[in-house]
Amino acid sequence: MLSIYSIIIIINIILGVTPIIKNPKEKTNITFAFLSLSISFWILCNYMYHNHSNILLWGRITFIGSGAIPYFLLLFSSNYPTKKIINLSKIKISLLSTPLITIIIFSQTKLFFSGLDSRGIPLVNSIGQALFTIYFSLYLLSFFIISIKQVKKNIGLDKQKAKIFLSGVIIAIITAALTNLILPQLGYLKFYKL
Repeated sequence: MLSIYSIIIIINIILGVTPIIKNPKEKTNITFAFLSLSISFWILCNYMYHNHSNILLWGRITFIGSGAIPYFLLLFSSNYPTKKIINLSKIKISLLSTPLITIIIFSQTKLFFSGLDSRGIPLVNSIGQALFTIYFSLYLLSFFIISIKQVKKNIGLDKQKAKIFLSGVIIAIITAALTNLILPQLGYLKFYKL
């Protein structure tokens, strides 16, 4: 299982670094790099959570990567394939950063995981989970709104790029929801670690 995680992490790092090497000053490249690195970090934390003795620590750290993904996805969608749809000023970016910074700080406290039960399983605090779910859902909804506008307002190659990117994200979200939310609720835990 380590090799699958390693391959996915390495591919994401390469995908993130390649545009930066080509044009390090382009905002789209920078946000895509951070998005790819956030995904890599989240995957690494998930691996450590399932394979390390300190699962409380890795459960908390996992929220850093998973919290950064919708943030950078939203920033990326506002710049890709064009900046015609929404212009994010530095003030707006700072405001969008506030929930992420809050989650990073509070995910390391008992607000998210209050400790371990007698079997060593983290005790989830529903308040932290609820706040994270609201944040994650609102940022994904904002991403979808911006991406759909990108598809509608762009033409030619830019329209195709927006469609392909939106389709890829939809496939990734459906796969993640299926393996991490739906199947475990139905009792199929075999795919939970994917």
